[in-house]
Amino acid sequence: MKRILLLYLSLFLLMNLVGCRRASGAASAEAEPAVTLLFAGLDEAGENTDVLMLVSIDPACGHLSLLQIPRDTYCRVQGRDGKLNEIYASARFAGKTEAEALSLLKAEIGRIFSLQADGAIAVRSRAIAAAADALGGVTVTIPEAIEIEGRVYEKGEHTLSGAQAEAFVRYREGYLMGDLGRVDAQKLFLSGLLRRLRESSRPAQLIKMLFSMKGDVVTDLSLSRALSIGLWAHARLHSLKAAFITLPGEALLYGGHWYYIANRACIEAVLRSYFSETAVFDAARLLVDDGSPMQKSIYDAERVPYKIYTEEDISSLEIKTKKE
Repeated sequence: MKRILLLYLSLFLLMNLVGCRRASGAASAEAEPAVTLLFAGLDEAGENTDVLMLVSIDPACGHLSLLQIPRDTYCRVQGRDGKLNEIYASARFAGKTEAEALSLLKAEIGRIFSLQADGAIAVRSRAIAAAADALGGVTVTIPEAIEIEGRVYEKGEHTLSGAQAEAFVRYREGYLMGDLGRVDAQKLFLSGLLRRLRESSRPAQLIKMLFSMKGDVVTDLSLSRALSIGLWAHARLHSLKAAFITLPGEALLYGGHWYYIANRACIEAVLRSYFSETAVFDAARLLVDDGSPMQKSIYDAERVPYKIYTEEDISSLEIKTKKE
């Protein structure tokens, strides 16, 4: 049965590939609208969204933009101090289904970032392992020696198998900056994944990867729509320049807990450059406690330090580890 389904999906994608190529010959890239997707990586329990990322694929501008949102980003959740990664979990705790919780998360992220995502995709960590194995491993360049789940990775290039890729993406305990270190490590993995997808020109391998993840994915996209977007994006990867961006802001100890406080001006500039020229970030000021001068000093600052990494300079990314 799986072989029959895989054959069907292969034919489906090949037919769409021919259609995409014909369409691209008939219309210029400027006529192609951008596609924006919300990605959420679920923790082991499948409740908290430990990874949040907005992805824009814009052939007209030649951009593939990945905006990573730290899990500890401050947000008022149901009128109280909370974090963005609690939105999905709170919905699940209230009895919502996975699909309903994802829909709520998509709506809230859309409201905060003034973006209408074309789809939302939540993946369990097992899906990362399945994808890496389906692609024959993902190669990353590790900037500093690190031990992850008993395995020491020396500084340099490593090809991660499925289980290793899953552990690498989830790991944060040994980074000096904790979750922010993990966010940067995920840039390295995403860059390697993108490179591997570009090297894999056969639609069948893309199908294999998507099929391997199917059981650990929650999405509001139909199977045919997900495959169409996957094929459409895959066919354009070689012409797109990737930008990896951590949501501009700063960490702050507030009320006895660490939060990541967003910076409104810088985020709005990023959104308008890479996602939507008319974006207005956080009009309702949900990502700041206006009663806290410390939060407001970060949120309302004219600028905070941040960097946009291209694929060319991702190798210069430094991730400090804790020293014994």
